[in-house]
Parts: sequence; C-alpha cells; structure tokens
Amino acid sequence: MEIPDHFLNKSFVEVRQENVDEFFALRGVPWLIRKLIVGKMKNGRFHLTKNDGGKYHVKIGDPSKNLEYDFELDKTFKATGYDGKQHEITFSMEDGKLREKHLNLERKDSGEDVFFYDLRNNGVLYSECTTKKDNKTITWKREFEQR
Repeated sequence: MEIPDHFLNKSFVEVRQENVDEFFALRGVPWLIRKLIVGKMKNGRFHLTKNDGGKYHVKIGDPSKNLEYDFELDKTFKATGYDGKQHEITFSMEDGKLREKHLNLERKDSGEDVFFYDLRNNGVLYSECTTKKDNKTITWKREFEQR
C-alpha cells in the first residue's frame, strides 16, 4: 500500500482549528505544557513527500519549528512528538485517510493519539484526533489550505 499522490508534494498551511486546549486538557496534559503546545500549533504546516526507495518524509509544525519524520507505511519508529517527549509513531492508510498514531513513551498509560488526515474535493486538508475520558469525548479538528 502507498500514500495516494493527492497527499504528496503539496504545502498546506493551517487556517482553522477547534478544541485543541480542551483536547489536551482531557488527555491530562498540565496547563503550562498545554499552553506551549497550543502556541506551537498555531499556523501549522503540513508537507509530505516520497523519497527514493519508498520512504516518505513529512514536515509538520509551525513557522518557527517543524517536526520532521522519515518513515515507511505501517512501520513504527521512535521520534519526538509535539510535547518534546519521545513517542512511538506509526503512519498508515485507513479508508483513504492518512493515519498518524502516537504513543508517548513517558505516558503510555494515557493511551494513543491517532490523527486522521483527509484531503477532500475542495482541496482542503482536514485533520481530526479524538480522545475520550470519563464519558466525555473531544475531537481536535484542524483545516489546512494549500499554499
């Protein structure tokens, strides 16, 4: 399986997000760390390319700092996440959407964060990640426009 071409070689810039602070609060992230993450997540970027040999390279982040990962689909690797901590990360395809799964290695008991990226007909890249705790569900939603 490969990532469809419509995800590749395009630069996207975040134009809207919902529920980011509420999402991290429900995940149990302390207030100060949440504020740092929320600040980093404004005006986010997304750029995905395919390297020779079938590996992919993704830049995800903000104008001041990108997280960059080289990966193969369905293969887990260790790298730094948005919180500055080591994560196990796996990218895969699921129902036509790019799936990015993170497990914070210092907080394994808090579960995984799974982001789904969906490029729709209007050319907007949508990202969603849902968390549940104590009968409450929060979905962190982001929209990216091609630039």
